[in-house]
Amino acid sequence: MSKAFIKLAYKQVIHSGSVTPFEQAVFNDTYAELLMQVQVYNPQKLFNNWAELTTAVPKAAQNVPYKTAFSIGLYVKELTNVIPGLTDNLDQANIPFANYKFEIIDSHFENRQKHKVSITYLTATFTLLTSFGEYLVLSTNTASTAGTSTDTIVIKMQPGLSVVSYEPAI
Repeated sequence: MSKAFIKLAYKQVIHSGSVTPFEQAVFNDTYAELLMQVQVYNPQKLFNNWAELTTAVPKAAQNVPYKTAFSIGLYVKELTNVIPGLTDNLDQANIPFANYKFEIIDSHFENRQKHKVSITYLTATFTLLTSFGEYLVLSTNTASTAGTSTDTIVIKMQPGLSVVSYEPAI
């Protein structure tokens, strides 16, 4: 009865106006770590922001986010693989993620208010049972569900949420 197998991605943008304790910790620690990491690529302080640095020193665009991401590892672990800010139709935060990707969107090396990062959470495979309007009916059970009952999650499509993998069921 399954329609397809899908994976979702949910992008959480974190900036100076973010309010949850998780977001504030990520904001503060990534900014502090970023300032330490950019010293290697900007020792004479020729560049004032992330865009200038990555344009002039492309290698920084690869290495700095990778190293900065280590500063949030424990915070992400505390999430116990549940995507923060994404809820099902019953307003329960129970959408699991399998992996995540950290990105530096923008930052200024002398003005922390301009610091902006994102964490994109990637789910494991869900079975897409059906969809209606902007809602997806999903199951974490990827085995055949024909003739059997299965637990479901109903999620509304929303900004920041995307289907990143789709495989039709046979």
